[in-house]
Amino acid sequence: MKRILALLLLAVMVFSLAACGEKPTVTDTTDATGAPADTAPEDDDPVDAFVRAATAAVAVPEGETYDLDARLPLVEPGEEKTLTIGIPVSANTLDYYDNDMTRWLEEKTGVHLEFVQFTGTTKENATQLSLMMAANEKLPDILIWFSGINRDKGVEYGRDGYFADLSEYFSDPDLNYYRRWGLQEYFDYDPTANQICMRQGADSETGAIYSYPLMTNEPEDRPKNHTQINKAWLEKLGMEAPRTVDELYDLLVAFRDNDMNGNGKKDEIPMIGRNTTGYKNVVNWVINAFVYLNDAYYFNVTDGKVWLPHDTDEYRQGLIFVNKLVKDGLLSDQFWTITGSEYLGLITPSDGNYNVGILGANIYSDFPASSHLMQDYAEVPPLKDETGKGGYGPLDSYLMSYSSFITTDCEDPELAFRLLDFLSGPEGWLHMRWGLEGRDWEWVDPAEGLPGSQGGVARVRSLVDSDPQTYPNTITWTGTYAGLSCSAAHQRVVDMSDPDNYITARSIHDTDIIRYYEEAGQPDELYYYNIFTPEEAEWVEENAPDIKEFIKNSRAEFCSGVQDPNDDAAWEKYVSDLHSLGTDRWIEIAQASYDRLNG
Repeated sequence: MKRILALLLLAVMVFSLAACGEKPTVTDTTDATGAPADTAPEDDDPVDAFVRAATAAVAVPEGETYDLDARLPLVEPGEEKTLTIGIPVSANTLDYYDNDMTRWLEEKTGVHLEFVQFTGTTKENATQLSLMMAANEKLPDILIWFSGINRDKGVEYGRDGYFADLSEYFSDPDLNYYRRWGLQEYFDYDPTANQICMRQGADSETGAIYSYPLMTNEPEDRPKNHTQINKAWLEKLGMEAPRTVDELYDLLVAFRDNDMNGNGKKDEIPMIGRNTTGYKNVVNWVINAFVYLNDAYYFNVTDGKVWLPHDTDEYRQGLIFVNKLVKDGLLSDQFWTITGSEYLGLITPSDGNYNVGILGANIYSDFPASSHLMQDYAEVPPLKDETGKGGYGPLDSYLMSYSSFITTDCEDPELAFRLLDFLSGPEGWLHMRWGLEGRDWEWVDPAEGLPGSQGGVARVRSLVDSDPQTYPNTITWTGTYAGLSCSAAHQRVVDMSDPDNYITARSIHDTDIIRYYEEAGQPDELYYYNIFTPEEAEWVEENAPDIKEFIKNSRAEFCSGVQDPNDDAAWEKYVSDLHSLGTDRWIEIAQASYDRLNG
């Protein structure tokens, strides 16, 4: 029976899960062959049993190949089956019915598709859905990429009877959900990471799974900072990209003092970014030379002990150096105030005359295909260590999200699950991402040994020079492919010979940033995961936002010169005020969570 009021969860996932590169130490639940251990604790709970069974299904016999069509079509010939898909509308998808992706999916599976389209922001999509529930309206069979409904809300709706429990379907060892990792040697698969994924996605009381999980490992998206440098300015000076903070300082001085744009004015901006947690934050890129700093997760770990870097001497040294860059006119003070539209206007001038030497930029959204900006800038590696605690390349975690659901109004939930699982495979992702096989992309025989854009051997060749995710079309469900499909590094293309080609230029950036961050590495122990008790979750929800906001604001004040990081009294007051917000308790809770996951 559907209930409007939600039940409280006993365990809460606060951060999404895990990344590539160095992984956090987790309890070893496998034997030497990689298979799950036979022994289980006597006080086993449903979630433990489920995650072990799910992980066991990943074992792949030697020599087995990926046969995507082995279980197609999903319905018997002559049988008519229809599924309705609730989908957040993308501005770049002109029509979901007259659409290549829809036609291909119907032809492959034999399932007729109808759509319920949700408009507005992700929050508005979630509100529209909740209003349908409140009015007892019939829900779509499947909800895809409802990112406004997080894992906890999904469990709540599942307990209230709106979302179907999918856990029984995950017992099938031949799911694309498992095979897409176990059969792809270039995917850095970690069975224990999947266990934590499944544990965090499950209802902590019953082991029920109310969403089809998305786990992606897109190597180009993991680096926390994408710092770009003007190649023409480097060539004009005869200098190299900086690898140390001293080299960075000297290069920025040269950018400032040598009329790099040739207009006879001292109007160059040596370095700029934006004060975000994403790719554009060149301040965090600099501070990582002094101490490992990843504000997506906040905590660091050494020898099993959780700690915050934000009150350490190394962190202060980073603030002092950034403050010097600002005072000397080397880092623009617009970093803390510039808006997104202003930033794009600055780094993509209409006349093609660039005024910036180093900038933070996401090549997928900040470098338009219509300009040569991407070709004119190159990725910069993480800066080398200055203190013994820095020099790392912080990475995002494996992306694990729980935003696609099968509702209890669906009359054939097994068919709906099989449709989602079909889309989860590599061919489903490629059609979602790039369009039709043979027209927009094609498979490449790995025996050819052609170089892939992200290293290794290429598996896929792009046949177009444009990205259907970036312009209005009827090729794919733009913006939705990330909701349930696993890319698993399938963006590898072959032809790297034409740097003026937009797709090729982007692939060059991807390849470089992946290599630079792999070379820099991460600490041996990382804090990527959280499983809290209700009391801990309540404390974190009430107090952590204030701590994070204080850290962010204080960093801005020290770096921009509102406060002087060289002033001992100012620094000691900052540390005292930071601790007064409850950092000791926050660290205690984080330590408890870390210990739970690491035995």
